[in-house]
Amino acid sequence: MISADKTFTFYKQGDTMNNIKKISFALAASFLLLPTAVPIVNAEDNDSVFLSGDINSDGEFNVADVAVFQRWLLGDSFYGDDIKLNNWKAADLCNDGRLDVFDLCIMKQELLKNGEPAELPTLIEISEMSNEEATELFSKYTFQDIESIWGKFDIYFSGLYGGGWEIEGKSIDLSFDYYTQKLDRVSIQPMPTEDDYIRSFIRQKVNSPYQTVERFTSTIYSTEEYNLKNRVTSITVYGVDGEIMTSGELRSGVAKTVVVCYDEDKRLEYDVVY
Repeated sequence: MISADKTFTFYKQGDTMNNIKKISFALAASFLLLPTAVPIVNAEDNDSVFLSGDINSDGEFNVADVAVFQRWLLGDSFYGDDIKLNNWKAADLCNDGRLDVFDLCIMKQELLKNGEPAELPTLIEISEMSNEEATELFSKYTFQDIESIWGKFDIYFSGLYGGGWEIEGKSIDLSFDYYTQKLDRVSIQPMPTEDDYIRSFIRQKVNSPYQTVERFTSTIYSTEEYNLKNRVTSITVYGVDGEIMTSGELRSGVAKTVVVCYDEDKRLEYDVVY
């Protein structure tokens, strides 16, 4: 348990020892009562004007900035690299040249004062949205913002820029443009079940090139994938004239339908189209 008189030290990335500030969490609570920062500040080092709190430089100060800053303070990472603040001075709401939990407290206070939502829809709530609604929501934020707010993806796409979460039996998949890193689309769909994988597996075997009845039945009865060898109860192949085939080519024009029964009460029927 952390006691009230414990002090913690936060470092600004790239800081020297001269910029170390020790803070007390007991003081942090009382700091919320102090006056808030001015909306626009001026950077002394480059004389550029920026929006206070807009650390991701998207022209808005919102919950995404708070989420990114909080993760930065905790030393979290993004894709294996340090969390990057596009403009660290925009996070210095204390205007003291240092970044710490005091700045975070003021950011949260400013967010509420400006009428911004302190919380965004949860992943469970998003999973009930349409693809269009979810796309509109996520398109307001960068890739880094999204993972900072809703957490790191459960899966990352191979060969594509993006990923998604698996929640309540559904997948929420986000695809980004590789070059602009802007959101392209969001897809929300039910997660495939084991039965879905079994159907797909058997369908692929039915319509494999140069398949025969003997090879097909032997494969299904012996495969350990999905434990099919212990689950399949019967396989029946019907020819184009309705006859039961026990041998021969499993191709269109010769065979017509394949029926596979498993788990005693499940029946799969496939047309031979290859």
